Amino acid sequence: AGVGMTVLDKLVVAGVQLALVPVLAMHWGMAQYGQWLLLATLPQILSMSDFGFGTAAGTRMTMATARDDREEAVRVFQSAWRAVLSSSALMISVALALAWFSPDWIFGAEPVVPVAELRLTLAILAIYGVVAVQGSIFFAGFRAAQMFPVGAFWNAVVLLIENVALIVTVMWGGDMVAAASAWL
Repeated sequence: AGVGMTVLDKLVVAGVQLALVPVLAMHWGMAQYGQWLLLATLPQILSMSDFGFGTAAGTRMTMATARDDREEAVRVFQSAWRAVLSSSALMISVALALAWFSPDWIFGAEPVVPVAELRLTLAILAIYGVVAVQGSIFFAGFRAAQMFPVGAFWNAVVLLIENVALIVTVMWGGDMVAAASAWL
């Protein structure tokens, strides 16, 4: 089941990536799509930066579960989630400050869309990235409870829903702010 859900997750990721490129490029044009790609790197970076709390907590929760110490597993989960929430608050503060207070030239010499729209898009994408960080601790909980296939399944489903919302929004004429909001 774990292998099957991992394969499903990889197929969803590949399918989404293959669908996003032509849809966004066709509806927005290459220049705007290029700007989107640059802005969309922020949530990808933020979503991977849980500072190892999810991995460490997952290991400790799994060890506690193996000892049949549910109280310890729950305590580790709650502590790790508080740590992730605290680091997320810091990350979102920094990311929003960068989005709103960076000089205009950071968005390129001749942006395709207004800088205000790029700033708002970047702010929404930063929030999306920080929200995605929360998934690491929940996935660790699924692993510790010996429910890896369930966690992998829901990870793939969430990824699919987010990206279908993004694709539909763009196909219906949505701009970058609408697309970022759909992703969020």
